[in-house]
Amino acid sequence: MSVEQHDDFRKRRSDIIKTHLRNDPKIRAARRRMRVRFMLGIASYTVVLAVTLIFAKSVTMAMHDARSYRLMVAPVIRDLPDTHIGYTLLMPDPISTKIAAFLRPYINAGTREHHAGGHGSIMTDNSRTVPLSLYDQN
Repeated sequence: MSVEQHDDFRKRRSDIIKTHLRNDPKIRAARRRMRVRFMLGIASYTVVLAVTLIFAKSVTMAMHDARSYRLMVAPVIRDLPDTHIGYTLLMPDPISTKIAAFLRPYINAGTREHHAGGHGSIMTDNSRTVPLSLYDQN
């Protein structure tokens, strides 16, 4: 067999093997399962990301009231139309508002930040300043 015949033989053999592999039901089923798993992975990551972002928005809304939250996101959404996805994602929605209302008592349980005293101190209910570290003591 000459070199040219050998190259032609290998090419034909390769084409036949590819055709058989393409038509093999086991390989087609394995590829289909792989595509389904890939799509389910993308969907699950999207759901986890959405839940995380809703929870982060809810915690932010629980730490501040709804009006303060709207003022925080106002610079970002100022130029966006009401139908824009960023506007919809950042504005308070019923789900994040309910979660924030549920979390608010646990986040703000008996303490509020003492804004007049500066960073690093917390005012308790009886207005005594509690230092957060030894460096904050007077």
